[in-house]
Amino acid sequence: TMAVSPAAKVALISTDGGKVVVWDIESAKELPALALAPAYGNSMSFAPGGDAVVLQRSGELLVFEGDWAKPRVVRNSLLLASSAQFMPDGKSVVIGRYFDAPSFVDVATGQSLLEVPGVRSSVFAMEGSPDNSLVAVGVADGGIILLDAATGLTVRTLDKLAVFPNPLRFLPDGRRIAVATRDRLGVCVLDIQTGELVRQYPKQEKEVRVRDLVCSPDGRFIYVAID
Repeated sequence: TMAVSPAAKVALISTDGGKVVVWDIESAKELPALALAPAYGNSMSFAPGGDAVVLQRSGELLVFEGDWAKPRVVRNSLLLASSAQFMPDGKSVVIGRYFDAPSFVDVATGQSLLEVPGVRSSVFAMEGSPDNSLVAVGVADGGIILLDAATGLTVRTLDKLAVFPNPLRFLPDGRRIAVATRDRLGVCVLDIQTGELVRQYPKQEKEVRVRDLVCSPDGRFIYVAID
């Protein structure tokens, strides 16, 4: 998976071997990496201010606050966790789960704050909107649920989409979402108000699967990580 800081200065890229590579975007140079034990998962999210990173991996919720080498364990018993997303206040994280409802967790204490009502399907991916007002949740049936970031209540549901909602990313304008196609061989852009297809990018010449994607700060490019 990948994550880009709010100021687009640093990019994080996790690998299957448990390593998280840190890149300086302007210089395209690799910085000291986050060396982690091999684990399944590695969903990452920057805090709104860019001063912290939350990382979910194999039932653990880790927070890096200024020191890449010394993460703090927030929770170590997150069963079936699939993704993690910082909330606008930077004090809580919403955790997506397989076969269970998402929940909000206090970053300082690790305590559960509340479960998200209205989401009862497995959560594959989550992404906060650029203005921090919404959280997009990709669920198992191919739908995308838009939640109010302050309350966790459902704002809108985009149903019956011909997409696989993992990965998904807001474009910088906050009005569109980029998401993998159902076969994960291409990428399409959806209008979050209507759910209509805005644009579909052609599939790769060879059969490769979209693993993650990141939008450039100006919205001109979508960078795709493939298997």
